[in-house]
Amino acid sequence: ERTLDAAWGKVSTGAFDYKTAVKQAVDSLADDLPVVTYPSGHTDTLEVAARRAVLTGVNQTAGKLQLARMDEMGAEFVETSAHGGARPSHAEWQGRRFHRGGPVDYNGRHYPDFEETTGYGTGAGLCGWNCRHSFWPCYPDPPTWTGESLRQLNARDIEYNGKLYTRYEISQMQRARERNVRRCKKRYLAEDAAGLDTTDSAVRLKAARQSLAQFAKDTGSRVDSARVSVPKFGRSEASKAGWAAKTTPNDFKIYR
Repeated sequence: ERTLDAAWGKVSTGAFDYKTAVKQAVDSLADDLPVVTYPSGHTDTLEVAARRAVLTGVNQTAGKLQLARMDEMGAEFVETSAHGGARPSHAEWQGRRFHRGGPVDYNGRHYPDFEETTGYGTGAGLCGWNCRHSFWPCYPDPPTWTGESLRQLNARDIEYNGKLYTRYEISQMQRARERNVRRCKKRYLAEDAAGLDTTDSAVRLKAARQSLAQFAKDTGSRVDSARVSVPKFGRSEASKAGWAAKTTPNDFKIYR
C-alpha cells in the first residue's frame, strides 16, 4: 500500500506519467509480491493490481476535487463524461446530467440523484474500479450529449471476422490477448531463469504479440504497452526472446 501510495503521488503531482510510476512500483515489489489477493479472495497479478489501483486512485482524487470546487461555487447539477467502450452498467448513466442531494424537476426536465444513479462512491460505480469516466458542474440546459449520440457510442458497429461488436466487447477481446502476451512473457522468464530451452516460449510469445497487433489493426484499436508489461521483462529479455523465435527452424510447431 505504501508503494502504491507513492506511485499515486508521482502521477497526481505530474512528476511522472502513469506508465513510469506503475512500472517503478511493480519492479520494486516483483520479488516479494508476484500476486495480490484481496479480502474477497479474488487474486490478480501484481502488474494488473498496481495499474488498477494507481489509475483508479488518481481518478478518484480528480472526482473529490470536482466536488470540492462544486461546494465552493454552490453548484447543484452535475454532468458525466461519455466514451465508447463503456461497460454496460456505466453506459446507462454516461453523458447524462444529475442533481446532487436528491432528484429534482427543473424547467420541465427530471434530474436523477447523482450518487444513487451513478453509484459514485462505490467500487462498481462512477470513479470506481478501472472507471475512466469523470464529471463536472454544469448548467441544467442544454445537454452536451443527445440520446442519439449516446446510442452511437454503444452501437454494435465494429466488424471483426465477419461479425459486428460493440467497442466494449472489442476491448474485452483485446484484454484477453494482452493477458496472453503477459502469460507468455512470464513463462519465458521462468524457463530462462531455470536454464531451460526457451525456444518454445519465445515462439509462443512472438505469436501472442502478433495476434494482439493484428487484432488492434483489424479493429482500429491501439496497443497500450503498459497493459502487456511484466516485471523483469525489459529490452534485453525482449531482444533475446525475439532472437530465439527468429532462429527457430521453419518446421518448428506449437501444439496448443
